[in-house]
Amino acid sequence: MVDSISHHLPTLLSKGQVQVYPHGTGVLLRTDFGLVVHYDLVQHVMVTVPHTYMGRLCGLCGNYNGQRNDDFQLSSGQLAPDSTAFGSVWKTAATPCSDTCPKDECPTCTEEKVAVLQKPNYCGLLMAPEGPFGSCHHIIDPIPYSQSCIHDLCLTGGDMHVLCQSIQSYVTACQDAGVTVGAWRTPFFCPLTCPANSTYSLCTNTCANTCAENATTCPQTYIEGCQCHQGSVFDGHRCVPQEYCTCFTDGEYYKPHELLFQDHCQRRCTCVPGQGLTCHEHACSEDESCEIQEGVLGCINKNPCKSLQCRPKERCRPRGAQSRCVPALVATCWAWGDPHFRTFDGLDFDFQGTCTYTMAESHGNDSGLVPFRVEAKNDIRGGIQSVSYVSLVNVDIYGNLISFRWNEDGKVRVNGEVMLLPVLLADGKVRVHPSGLRVALETDFGLWVSYDWNWHLLIDLPSSYFCHVRGLCGNFNPSPLMTSLTLVTTSVPSSHGPKAGKVLTLRLTTQFVGIIVMEHAQCVMRRRRSFMAGINTVGLSKNPSRGPSEHVTT
Repeated sequence: MVDSISHHLPTLLSKGQVQVYPHGTGVLLRTDFGLVVHYDLVQHVMVTVPHTYMGRLCGLCGNYNGQRNDDFQLSSGQLAPDSTAFGSVWKTAATPCSDTCPKDECPTCTEEKVAVLQKPNYCGLLMAPEGPFGSCHHIIDPIPYSQSCIHDLCLTGGDMHVLCQSIQSYVTACQDAGVTVGAWRTPFFCPLTCPANSTYSLCTNTCANTCAENATTCPQTYIEGCQCHQGSVFDGHRCVPQEYCTCFTDGEYYKPHELLFQDHCQRRCTCVPGQGLTCHEHACSEDESCEIQEGVLGCINKNPCKSLQCRPKERCRPRGAQSRCVPALVATCWAWGDPHFRTFDGLDFDFQGTCTYTMAESHGNDSGLVPFRVEAKNDIRGGIQSVSYVSLVNVDIYGNLISFRWNEDGKVRVNGEVMLLPVLLADGKVRVHPSGLRVALETDFGLWVSYDWNWHLLIDLPSSYFCHVRGLCGNFNPSPLMTSLTLVTTSVPSSHGPKAGKVLTLRLTTQFVGIIVMEHAQCVMRRRRSFMAGINTVGLSKNPSRGPSEHVTT
């Protein structure tokens, strides 16, 4: 962002005196007086200044006077007693924050975990003399990077993404110093996913392959990243055809058909492929004001909720000039005991099948909803054939299969691998952690799944998914409870051969209840005769509750 307005890369400011362009997997800012700032867009920042600033600096990077023992110098001239006191002095007032954690709550890493993480298949790779980074050890000290890697990896529960990012930080520092490092990524260890029309390379020069062409002063060193294929250039996010560069004007790159406002919204411009940037006079309407919202200058309605289209069970929450849609309520579905169920709409029923069942899964054509699926497997315990209990919970979310198993207290399985709690996944979008005597999974969009490692499963779902979910938890459309039950058996082609399998679907009249996810339905469906309403059930009895199991969000 420049003055709170988002810009595509590359960007040339003040007639080229300040240049910002992609560099490897990050961004580099270079000025005409020698200041260089490199950020990997995750955690690693490097600042380079010319010798003319020697003895004329202050801040967390020190005073740059050639002496390390006084880098903790405060503005008063005194030395700070420790790093916490030093850091707190240079805290900006932009947002409230805490300098440190309470002494009794600071996370720690045991010596046993440190010993494991120091091995070459973890952070120890940075220190290996004969490893891919041995050539850099005499230029860039690997010890601080190794220590940070161990600390971060330990406190994130062994998150491989954290390990890869820590190693990449050292690789970046080495390559910026002109050191040639060895290949360290493999298809199975820290693979780097590249956008379409590009390929990973240990030595790339992304800066030289943008729409700016020769207008930028690119670094002389090469760095790992994604190299665009012949005929394509990098636009800061992906590799696009060379002809997309027709709207590089006055140091700014605009994407084809992009709409923007200039001169306090008095000019409305559009990038027309082959013609460049075309602009016309413009004025905001009476109920609009020219403002910057989420990095974009535009005519914003003074009533922020007027132009916002929320889903049926969402409401608009205004925040100054901005607004967003939030769920109006959160509904709860549960399975407990032998087992008893309650749907999101408040329908209570008992069901004794011993298959794996879809408790809740998203469905429909709303691309704005994050797809997910929660499954539960029922098993017999104690030799009693007439009852079953929830013994396995699977949550499929953001490309990860997360499993909770009966009697595996304190543990979770992620894509089949046993891990200790807590666990962060999908760049922090999924958090799995202990919650009392239970395990809880929380997502960034409001799904909450909890299991007691025994027989009690809870699922909370925000009302954004109103009428966009199905399974044993129901379809989340608070409506009068249905009264009749049918069992539908459907033959489907088998993925394991020509023999057809069976999919059993339970329905309460038109209200969808659930799907058995086992392809051949090789599980027990205990039939019994119910005289209520004179219907033949399959281990399922209906028990209407007083109303939906839900609570309103504020």
